[in-house]
Order: sequence, then C-alpha cells, then structure tokens
Amino acid sequence: MVYLVECSSGTYDTYFTWIDSIWDDRDNAISRTKEIKDKREKDLKEECPIDESIPFDELTEDQLEAISEWQNRGWDAQELHDPVIIEKEMNTIK
Repeated sequence: MVYLVECSSGTYDTYFTWIDSIWDDRDNAISRTKEIKDKREKDLKEECPIDESIPFDELTEDQLEAISEWQNRGWDAQELHDPVIIEKEMNTIK
C-alpha cells in the first residue's frame, strides 16, 4: 500500500489537482498534510513585509518584489483546498 497526498486549488475553470508526494507509511502522509495546512495558515496570517506607511511611489524594487511575493503567497493560500490522502495498492499505480 502507498499513500498519495493529493492537493487541489481553485474553483470551476481554474480548479486543478496534483500529487504532492507519495509515502509508504500512512503516518508520514498524515504529517505531510499537516505541514501543507500549517503553511497555508501561516501564509494567510502573514503580515505585509514592509512598512505600509511608505508611499507606493517611494518603494524600492526590493520592497516591491517582497510585496509581490507576499501577495502571491496569500492568494495561493486562499485558493488551496485541504489535501487528501489516497490509498493505492502498489500494483494499481499506472
């Protein structure tokens, strides 16, 4: 038996799934789903990485990049669904 950790994101026409990882131990698969959920929660709660009182036109390229990365993590976290564990017999994986 192997355990696939499947993730999904989006809705309707933007919905997609992927296999995050494959484990030979269910406890490891459970741990991985917890890691994914914990990271999503961390990304959702993360504060803006720069002082928000700085006017936009005074931000440096590095600050703009940091904001962009922070926003993308937040948007990705909002779209991410709870991961699921799929059990498969070794001889059924194709």
